[in-house]
Amino acid sequence: YISDLLTIYGVTGKYLMNTESAILFSPDDDYGGVYPDENDPKNTKSSYLVQAYVKALSVQKEYNLRANIWFHVFGWRNSGLLNPDLSPLLAYEAYKFAYEKLAFSAYMGDITEYGPNVKAYKFQHDGKELWVIWSLDGADHVLEGTNGLPQTPSEIWDMYGNPQTITGTSFTVTLLPHYIEY
Repeated sequence: YISDLLTIYGVTGKYLMNTESAILFSPDDDYGGVYPDENDPKNTKSSYLVQAYVKALSVQKEYNLRANIWFHVFGWRNSGLLNPDLSPLLAYEAYKFAYEKLAFSAYMGDITEYGPNVKAYKFQHDGKELWVIWSLDGADHVLEGTNGLPQTPSEIWDMYGNPQTITGTSFTVTLLPHYIEY
């Protein structure tokens, strides 16, 4: 919207910055730090964090986006990445892994062959192809057979950087983002 508005008014030479990316949830929703299931608000925050950064990287050239900044390291209404004592929250682990995999990666394009309910982006990272993929509709989508992955990945990680089992070219896309490396 802002890019289009600048174009309408003939403003050139400007860049955009998203300075307050975050997601809020009630303090009553905090489940005491146990590893969450996919419906836990901490997973929602982590998923949003990964998705926001991947999307920002995918449009940075098109919209001259120079920054996508998480609102605040300590946050507000559970939007932070660190506790007051500087211990990491679960979303910090997603942020740390996203930085490790994406900070020096080159965006190569969207992956569209899995239909409208699967969102996937392709990057070049350390000489390897890296995908970030998730379900848009919340349903699991099984990629297999002729609709499977193009080849057996060398690595698959969840959004926190935990290695996942590789099973040939079959993969189940879930609501939670995964990184697939070839």
